Amino acid sequence: MEIPGAPRRIAGKRKDGIYCVEKAEGFWCVDAMSKTFARIFIAAILFVSAAFAADKVTSEYTSTARKKALSYKVFEGDGCTQVSPGLGGYQISYSGGDARTWVNIKYGNTVVDLYGDSMSHAGGQFPNKANDTVEWRGTITAKGFRPYAVIYRIDSTNPDNNKRISRLLVIKLDGANSKIIGHTQGAKEDAEAKALADANR
Repeated sequence: MEIPGAPRRIAGKRKDGIYCVEKAEGFWCVDAMSKTFARIFIAAILFVSAAFAADKVTSEYTSTARKKALSYKVFEGDGCTQVSPGLGGYQISYSGGDARTWVNIKYGNTVVDLYGDSMSHAGGQFPNKANDTVEWRGTITAKGFRPYAVIYRIDSTNPDNNKRISRLLVIKLDGANSKIIGHTQGAKEDAEAKALADANR
């Protein structure tokens, strides 16, 4: 016996021992003694739970600390590149040189070069990734966490007054086409960065 369509909610057990599931067209009920009851009732609950879980948006975090790096190379001068663990098939390629550091996205064997856009969005001179934290914005699905954006902090210097400029950069994850889609700054920067990431997923 099957329930046509998707259940909206489990209505529960009536006093006469009948269990009901609310449908768009009304209530669908089954005797608790039915041989198919347990299978139908549990399947309905799991269906509703899975639907809610698939829509859950959340953040997870990884680190670019050198001690957690997968690889690290130093080049002539102050150049360096480091590959750090990521999520959802992505890795962080953390690069530096000429008194600047920034994040590139590695997807499979492809490294997406975000140097130019990172420098533009930083807003000042000599931008540097401000800390070891990388925020991954994504959804929880039946197969686990699926990221659609990376958020990280970058600091630079205002050339006019030498004051620090601190911003959150938002990277849309799209495989080899991943790109920076904007930045946020100020008292509401964290909420605004998440909103920007969520709006472009």
